[in-house]
Amino acid sequence: MLDVIRRAGLVVVPPDPTDEMVEAGIAVSGIGADRVRAVFQAMLAAAP
Repeated sequence: MLDVIRRAGLVVVPPDPTDEMVEAGIAVSGIGADRVRAVFQAMLAAAP
């Protein structure tokens, strides 16, 4: 099943970002953890 998803260019992510995901978002953006989480949620809401 995941092979089909990957071939379609999609990924499976948790509904809430992990601490590691938040830390990575902070590192590349310089914004705070709450804002990183909000951006993550906005991207999920806009996903196909």
